[in-house]
Amino acid sequence: MERDLYLLRANLSTGNITREPINGAYRRLLFAGRGLAMAYLYNELTQGTDPLGPENKLIMCAGPLAATGIQGVPRWVVMTKSPLTGLVARSVAGGKFGAWLRFAGIDLLLIEGRAEEPCYLYVGSQGAEIRPGKDLWGLSTGETETRLKKLYGKRAQVASIGPAGENLVRYAAILHDGRAAARCGVGTVMGSKNLKAVVLDLPSQGVPPAKPELFRQALDEQVVRLKEHPRQKNLNKEG
Repeated sequence: MERDLYLLRANLSTGNITREPINGAYRRLLFAGRGLAMAYLYNELTQGTDPLGPENKLIMCAGPLAATGIQGVPRWVVMTKSPLTGLVARSVAGGKFGAWLRFAGIDLLLIEGRAEEPCYLYVGSQGAEIRPGKDLWGLSTGETETRLKKLYGKRAQVASIGPAGENLVRYAAILHDGRAAARCGVGTVMGSKNLKAVVLDLPSQGVPPAKPELFRQALDEQVVRLKEHPRQKNLNKEG
């Protein structure tokens, strides 16, 4: 995919949201995904950073093939400094959230700071903003997702925390459409920032390949190989 890569940085302390190009050094080494997120964590966190302090970073991202049509690559990753271990946390979830990040032109979503009151981050076709979330605080993740989808429509993708994250239970998860990024307390870090949810409210539009013909050939070949794989045949037969 020959295109520029971008980071969306949301500072909950100041309310500032900026779209930043991912610089050449990062791009040459790490195209996208968890490696790129790890590089940002390494360079932006200082030794002794409190995992539950405003200086910690919470990063959400997908891999370089998400939203391209390639099969088996929809998962997205959350990375931060863990309040459970004090080490780097990497937690992975399924669903459509990763693809919708790519639809928004976001290769890395980096959240920093701490809001004074409960809020959620809204990303739509016209941009991103931090919106009040007091009425969502205390709800379960299922209740939060239902309420936000009622507000923004069923196509909106929501990643949220429940009361465990709000109350800083050290192993709290982030939930999206019944899928959990459940390792290392990533939901706890989200709760420490007074961030209830991230909402991606955009149309499904895909990420165009640089060489459509070659990409289509590769995609067709992948589909054939998957159909012919013995494990796939067993799944079709036995479930």
